Amino acid sequence: TRRILPAVLVVLFALVVIGLVYFGSIPVRYTLTPGTVSDVDIAAPRSVIDTNETKTRAQESMNEIAPIYVRSEDISEKDISNLTKLFSICIELRNNNLNSDGSFKETYRDLSNNLIQSVKNNFGVTLSDEESFQLITADQTLLTDIQTQAVSIASVILSDKVDDATLAKQVNELTSNISSSPSSLYVSNSALIKSLLQNFIEPNAVYDQVSTDAARQTAYNSTINNPVMIEKGTRIVSYGDVITQNTFQTLQDLDLIYSNNFDFTLLGGIVAYMMVVFTIMGLYLVRFEPELAKNPRDIFALSLSYLIPVVCAVYFSGISTLVSPVYFTAVIIATYLGAQSGIVLSLLQIMIILPICQFDVEFVFTSVIGVFVCSMIAGQRSRKYNSASLILLTALACFLASVGINLVLKSSRTDILTSALWAVIAGSVSVIAAIGFMPIFELISN
Repeated sequence: TRRILPAVLVVLFALVVIGLVYFGSIPVRYTLTPGTVSDVDIAAPRSVIDTNETKTRAQESMNEIAPIYVRSEDISEKDISNLTKLFSICIELRNNNLNSDGSFKETYRDLSNNLIQSVKNNFGVTLSDEESFQLITADQTLLTDIQTQAVSIASVILSDKVDDATLAKQVNELTSNISSSPSSLYVSNSALIKSLLQNFIEPNAVYDQVSTDAARQTAYNSTINNPVMIEKGTRIVSYGDVITQNTFQTLQDLDLIYSNNFDFTLLGGIVAYMMVVFTIMGLYLVRFEPELAKNPRDIFALSLSYLIPVVCAVYFSGISTLVSPVYFTAVIIATYLGAQSGIVLSLLQIMIILPICQFDVEFVFTSVIGVFVCSMIAGQRSRKYNSASLILLTALACFLASVGINLVLKSSRTDILTSALWAVIAGSVSVIAAIGFMPIFELISN
């Protein structure tokens, strides 16, 4: 019986704590739907990702990415090849027009018309009469010079990626300084080369669907991975507001919409979380307080000192997370088991209450400081502590810790004063209650 009873007490304690923490971790939920009017003010109980705003910004970031164009080697080579082939056709027509005695088979006009028709058939380009006649009648030196300059300029332009605007600009710039030969009878070299480039060179910048999609997806993911946050305490809904779809989504993300479904995920998480805390607590008691772990009355007394602050946290954490009287347990345990056990077991109690307080960093910091101070004073073995000094120093430590953490968090002056007030009340009332309850615990644990 002596072995079974402690085990039963431990199991009952664990089940009660898990039930209390689960009940206390469930946020206040509201029966709101899109289109309804809220009859309450609702603030974020914890920080949460603003899903709608994050997705909106991610979409904007994606849309800001301009289409990506790359240089097409195929188009560049085709343009140079067509331009070179034009002059080959022209030279071939000129050479084939000569008889063996040096006379011409056709007149220049007929030859010019043949060139116009051949260029149109091969490239879909229509040369003007002046341009065609110039190419047919120019002496070989001038024709070679025109070909060299035209191909050279085309190669320079197409060596880089060019779109319509860039192409037109570069053609104008690179042909503006071409000098006209005295033998240019019908059209200047500059005008002829410019016209040939405009007709035979097309933009080699082609749309790269894969790269564009990849860049846009990267921009989208970058924004999603750096989400917009709704900070704890931010007002989500004000009295009289109409619930929009976006607001409803935010309330769902915060788990503030009422549902008839039992939250098995939350319960499972709390069970796993508590098993870790209970395991550490058990290992500590077996290693450093083995006699207490064997005595049912001591286990009951320890459990009771643990449960009182947990119950208070469940019902009062909505007022302020700092209201949780963790110092009650610290004083009781440190007085009878020493400062070390007071600190260690009280820190584990803070871990137990943490889910109820929505893992609030202010609660953790203030409670840890307060627990250290009151445990060190209450756990003195050399002499009995002075109750007044325990109360005052614990309250002072909680006050300074609360003010310090709120200054770091850059809270408003009102929030700093409010938090400091609750910290002082929790610290002093917890210690006073612990001192008052000590005779009862002495009676329980003998």
